[in-house]
Amino acid sequence: MTGEEYMDLGRVVRRAGGKDLDRVVGLIAGAGLPVAGVAEGFEHFVVADAGGEVVGAAGIELYGESALLRSVVVRPDWKGKRLGVALVSAALERAREAGVREAYLLTTTAERWFPRLGFEITQRSEVPEAMRSSVGKQNGQLAGVVIGLCSGALSFG
Repeated sequence: MTGEEYMDLGRVVRRAGGKDLDRVVGLIAGAGLPVAGVAEGFEHFVVADAGGEVVGAAGIELYGESALLRSVVVRPDWKGKRLGVALVSAALERAREAGVREAYLLTTTAERWFPRLGFEITQRSEVPEAMRSSVGKQNGQLAGVVIGLCSGALSFG
């Protein structure tokens, strides 16, 4: 994806703005995902905006040349329309712009979905140390449980 916006079927994926924070936190919490750190890193989020209504979001946390893709969420009535793909693409584009070469994500529910986007299951021990502590904060309740962690090299061309 190129540029800041991705338009398809009347949807726009754009960089999140301050006015979007409460709506995004509501979407994330409503999906049962952790909201810890969202406000602090909100400048690295993208949102799907349908006529002024936030219907999806995704964010990244930067760790040098690595990034953690987080909080990928689509409102239930917008699922199945490839909006998640557009959000992940836009978030990873933001990561590329910031000099990131590799992205990781943690999932407990979508380990079959993310490999379609080029991610692979990897071990927590292969993740950069600083990122591991963030993953632990986001999912403290799961700290001792084996969970799916995916990584993927970003293509630069």
